[in-house]
Amino acid sequence: MKPLPLLQVQNLGVYLKNKIDQPLLQDIHFELNRGETLCLLGESGSGKSLTALSLMRLLSPCLQYHPETRILLRNQDVLTLPEGLFQKARGKELALVFQDPFLALNPLLTIGQQVSESLALHTTLKGELQYQACLELLESVRLKNVRLCYKSYPHQLSAGMRQRVMIAMALAARPQLLIADEPTSALDVVTQQEILELLQDLKKRFELALLLITHDKKVAQQMADEVAVIKQGKITETTRGFVFFKRLELQQAPQKMLKTIPGKDASKDYRKTLVRVQGLCVSLDDLSPKTFKSKQEPLIVNHLTLQVKEAEILAVVGESGSGKTTLARALLGLIPGRAENLVVNGRVLLEKGRIETIKGQAPAQLVFQDPIASLNPRLKIAEAIGQGLKIAYADLTPEECEKRVILLMKKVGLTTELTGRYPHELSAGQCQRVAIARALSVNPRVLICDEATRSLDEATANDIIELLQHIVEKEDMALIWISHDLTKASRVAERICVMKNGEIVEEGLSQAIMTQPQHAYIQILVKAAS
Repeated sequence: MKPLPLLQVQNLGVYLKNKIDQPLLQDIHFELNRGETLCLLGESGSGKSLTALSLMRLLSPCLQYHPETRILLRNQDVLTLPEGLFQKARGKELALVFQDPFLALNPLLTIGQQVSESLALHTTLKGELQYQACLELLESVRLKNVRLCYKSYPHQLSAGMRQRVMIAMALAARPQLLIADEPTSALDVVTQQEILELLQDLKKRFELALLLITHDKKVAQQMADEVAVIKQGKITETTRGFVFFKRLELQQAPQKMLKTIPGKDASKDYRKTLVRVQGLCVSLDDLSPKTFKSKQEPLIVNHLTLQVKEAEILAVVGESGSGKTTLARALLGLIPGRAENLVVNGRVLLEKGRIETIKGQAPAQLVFQDPIASLNPRLKIAEAIGQGLKIAYADLTPEECEKRVILLMKKVGLTTELTGRYPHELSAGQCQRVAIARALSVNPRVLICDEATRSLDEATANDIIELLQHIVEKEDMALIWISHDLTKASRVAERICVMKNGEIVEEGLSQAIMTQPQHAYIQILVKAAS
């Protein structure tokens, strides 16, 4: 007799209260056995994360389940359990690894305190036994120097390390079902591979049922025993993984490739240099209060030199913790540092060898990696875009400001009907377009995109990239594209700089970097991306 599945989801439906005719999720059905991986595959806004929250009974108060929804865990409908009983089941029976560990972890507590909290909730361990169990958990997710990690705060760890901590917390009570929501979306290809191998190992070691939520077909192909495709809140297909991807390879039409902007002239000599950096250094001591100065003065960015011309896209690629975001913040004048020469958009950010933080309008504009978090949730879309206009052009009348907002929205492909909406009412792709419009509102010549497509599915990411390429080419801007994805960067940019440990280890044309990498680290990146 075939054993019952560990998890059975029957007719899962979610809708806004009093709007049952407008479901966010509808007729979701799937099953999951112990020791198997089900990949829930879909694009941004398809309902993947909402499905995960539904299984954990973590829905917003404004949402409710369809009356016919059944979520059976070991044949027990979890929706019929009192909240107190199900609260004990969270973590012990099923656990969730959130998409963004930096937001999920408490910044005021050490890693040890947070992992110990999970152990305290679900075990009777105390004192030294709890401490040793915490270290064993950190070791089980392949963290190095676990005693140092135990004492560290989340901001002191890399993205990959934080993701491992989240997995360790989820495994504290040895759950039978682990739900991982986009666990690799913010990671470079090498760290991504390490996390996927870790999940595979943990699944086998503890015979876990793994529900992996992703928009990345490569991740799904590597991990899935079974694939469930979700689109617009509905499961459109459920099939075995090898069958799904074999058919996909045979039937899929050639994908639209991103195109790199061609140079206006082979020599490019006549193009104005908009960004010039020579010998840029940023250390921990530059970012810390004077009372915390150290003698060693470790460098986050180490004597970095680069330049970007108008109508050019330069990709800065590197793994988590390589110094990419610190470089962007220094170019924007948001953090202090030192340099021999630093010019951004014709503005010299240099005073006696030391870069001072800038007050007022920055010489460049930044598009952040998390489109929804980068927007003020209390401001409507028109207000968010108009903020920069009001600061840069104080003499604009409200009518003129409104007209410019509408023009900016059209430039980035947004309809005017969205002006009165709030960020949470838009998709991630639409929020990123709003962020781009806001950045363009002050007419910058230099735009810096920090992992701007990290949380987007492939189709939406391609749309955003093509939009940026068009704007750069039309307006002769300089674009610095910061990414951990070497393959995508090679299709976006003319040139690539690869960073490691705060230094540029290789720089060159995109095609040369991808086909004939000289540095051993880049050879590893190219191999991992292939």
